[in-house]
Amino acid sequence: MTYTLDNHKDVLPILRKLDPPIHHATVKRIEHGKPINEGTVNRIRDGIDKYNHEHASGTEFKKLEPHFTAAQIDSGGGALKRMESPLREMGATAIFCGATDNEHRNKAKADALKLASGHVVLLAQTGTCFLTAGGNLTQDVRDFLRRSSQNKFSVVLVNPYSDSAIKLYLSCIEAAQSANVQPVAAINAHLSKLKQALFGYMDGLRVPGQTSLRFTMFDPICTVLSTPTTCFVEPYFQFDPILRLRKHLDSFEIQFHLDNGSKFGHRFRPSQAAARCHSDDHVQSHIQFYLDRSESLPDFFRNIKVWWESFRDKISFMIRIKLLKQEEAGVLMGELKKLGPLLEALK
Repeated sequence: MTYTLDNHKDVLPILRKLDPPIHHATVKRIEHGKPINEGTVNRIRDGIDKYNHEHASGTEFKKLEPHFTAAQIDSGGGALKRMESPLREMGATAIFCGATDNEHRNKAKADALKLASGHVVLLAQTGTCFLTAGGNLTQDVRDFLRRSSQNKFSVVLVNPYSDSAIKLYLSCIEAAQSANVQPVAAINAHLSKLKQALFGYMDGLRVPGQTSLRFTMFDPICTVLSTPTTCFVEPYFQFDPILRLRKHLDSFEIQFHLDNGSKFGHRFRPSQAAARCHSDDHVQSHIQFYLDRSESLPDFFRNIKVWWESFRDKISFMIRIKLLKQEEAGVLMGELKKLGPLLEALK
């Protein structure tokens, strides 16, 4: 993977002071916006971290963050080059890799929503960036819906009482213990995102006839945003939520181009049964699976007591087989029980 440094004018004075110094020829490449390798990227990050630490007590100190852009497929190297052919066959146009690419992938998604016309589908754990009042992409979703009454936005989130959610809660507890953080804080961090997303949807994004929110009990394995022309796929490689936040949302995401003639053609059928979905289209089949195996918001509210009882039974079983400690289960049950009335209030 190769990168370019976007804010090199701010960073170059610091690079020249690094010990050991970065080679003069490499500094020149950075200065002229040419690609640099991952080893150099790590050197720059370490140098900037050291600079920020040493100057943190300054009265006029401004924290410096290096902004890298992952190379497009055309300029990729190493492992990315070996992946180029199959990625191209699937319509891949860009890869976003690492914490510093968040800004760029969000811009790419915003651009895709600005150009979108028709049906947009989001599959996610909580959908925070798209649904909350202050989400990075919430306004872009609003604009998409306002542009035409024919535009549709379908959201599929993980049912907070499902087996998939339980795996995430267990990961939160394990991560909290490893990081010497209270489990309640880790669980609340996730549930807070879900609550904000639900309130954001109900308060500003729910448009009858244009939007739908559904809950699935199946593990989504990746976040998918799909418009009629573009698809973003982010696999859940990092299942430790605390570590992922500490790495500033370190992630890996691929952008695909879609058209009616490609393997990733966009023809969703949310009302048809899964048995009738015979397309070879990977993205369509993936999202169709969750659309067909999810509950609408009214059905979810109607069944919330049943979901809670099922959740409670599974937690009790985990205590019996010593997969979960009694005190950990108490924290988890207490926080999830609080979620019920809040969800009811959204009806």
